[in-house]
Amino acid sequence: MGKKSGLVCLGLGMLFIVGAAFSMWYAYPRLALAPLDRDTTETPAIARGEDATYLDLHGSPQIVTGGELESVRKVVGQVEDSKVASDQLGEKVVVYETLSYTDEAGFEPQTGGVPLLGTLDRLAFDRHTGEAVDCCDSYSEVRGEQTEMDFDGLYLKFPFNTEKKDYKFWDTTLQAATPISYEGEDEIQGLKVYKFVQTIEPTDVDMQTGGAEHTEVPGYLVGGAQDSPAVQADRIYSNTRTLWIEPETGAIIDAQEDQLSTLDVDGVEEATITDVTIKYTDDTVSFNVGEWEDEASQLKLVRVWLPLYGGIAGLALMIVGVALIVRGNRPRGRRIANRDEEPLVVG
Repeated sequence: MGKKSGLVCLGLGMLFIVGAAFSMWYAYPRLALAPLDRDTTETPAIARGEDATYLDLHGSPQIVTGGELESVRKVVGQVEDSKVASDQLGEKVVVYETLSYTDEAGFEPQTGGVPLLGTLDRLAFDRHTGEAVDCCDSYSEVRGEQTEMDFDGLYLKFPFNTEKKDYKFWDTTLQAATPISYEGEDEIQGLKVYKFVQTIEPTDVDMQTGGAEHTEVPGYLVGGAQDSPAVQADRIYSNTRTLWIEPETGAIIDAQEDQLSTLDVDGVEEATITDVTIKYTDDTVSFNVGEWEDEASQLKLVRVWLPLYGGIAGLALMIVGVALIVRGNRPRGRRIANRDEEPLVVG
């Protein structure tokens, strides 16, 4: 009986260990992938900033103070393009188009108006790491002008199983990726998140993006009279971007930007054209928590708990099984005499 039980325990132990390995090295890599068909058209990420200063380009350019800005981002996966790119590159690649625009709260581009700031980006990235991939006719379109773009670093998400380290994150204004630093753990509505901060020091945007050396602006925007001639100014941009990331999925749960842009003439700051702290709305944050917390739990189950406890249980069962088999194979002690036999008398 002991040997049979040992064989059963040994078989079950091997089954548990194989299941743990299957979970970690087969199931997890196939689950931890950005979806090809992601579509947030009906549920875009919305950020708002109050008491903002900004350059209003609707009509004659003028600087507005004390206004409210709203930023909207929509993402649509390009399924067929993603499949073609994955086949051609031999990698798991996804192609997304993302439209983001900023204007006064309630602005709708469908009405035919032009937002204060609007960008349509097409980019490809690795479905697991989130790192940009140079392929698939990536571009950035601003005010109808499309420019081929070599995206770099992270853009729309962080890697699955995000680590507590620094990454590079894309900045649309600079058209470049700069370091974003891990700042510690936090919690949002009961969900554990990692906090990352990207600090962009004051930078001449035109010089950074390879455009004209200066930007021509109406003289009255930089301290001149209403009928002053246009002047050459430098657009100086700085930002502190804070992102709260769910680490299992790499999803951005909350985001905040502290932006400051000025017009400088001959090295002197003459006007503020953007000064705003803009942050995801409570509704967007709640939606993100609800969307990603279940997936995060499932991924951690497959990546951590099943391999850990499956491996421990399997090893324990195999040890018990081997012990039972060894004991079952041990020979019994030799029988000396039968009580029904007569003793042998010598002599």
